[in-house]
Amino acid sequence: MASSTGVTAPSRYYAAFDTNSGEVFGKTTGSHTSAELIAFLADLVAHQPKGQEIHVVLDNLSAHKSMTVEQFLEENPNVHFHFTSNLQLVANQVELWFSKITRDLLHRGVFTSVADLAAKIKRFIDQYNKNPKPVKWKHNDPPKRIAA
Repeated sequence: MASSTGVTAPSRYYAAFDTNSGEVFGKTTGSHTSAELIAFLADLVAHQPKGQEIHVVLDNLSAHKSMTVEQFLEENPNVHFHFTSNLQLVANQVELWFSKITRDLLHRGVFTSVADLAAKIKRFIDQYNKNPKPVKWKHNDPPKRIAA
C-alpha cells in the first residue's frame, strides 16, 4: 500500500480478532517471515489468560508452515492453526477488520513516514478497542465449518 505522499507501508500487518468481544490485537512489521509471525503469536499468547485456546485462521503462505512455526505450535499446544484458500477468505473474520481499517484509515490517511503509518494504525486499534463490536456470524454449510 502507498499513501498519498508515496511512503510505502510496512510490509505486513498482523491482526488477531476476538470475535466474542470484537477486540483487535495488531502489529505492523517490516517483513513477512516466520520469525515475525512467531513474534506476533508469542505476543498474542502473552496477552491471553494462561491456557486460553487460540484459533488462528491463516492462508497457505509458506512462512506459516516453516519448521520454526511448527516448533512454536508444539511448544504452545493451545494455539491451533486453520488454513484457508484464497477462495475462503470470508471464513476468516479478521478480513472484516482489514476491510474496516483499509476503508476508515488507509484510504483516507496521509502518512509522512512508515513510522507515522505504524503509529496511526496503533492509535486506530486503541480507539476501536474502546468500543469493540462482537461478530455474530453463522456458517450455513456445517460440513465445511471449522471445528474447534
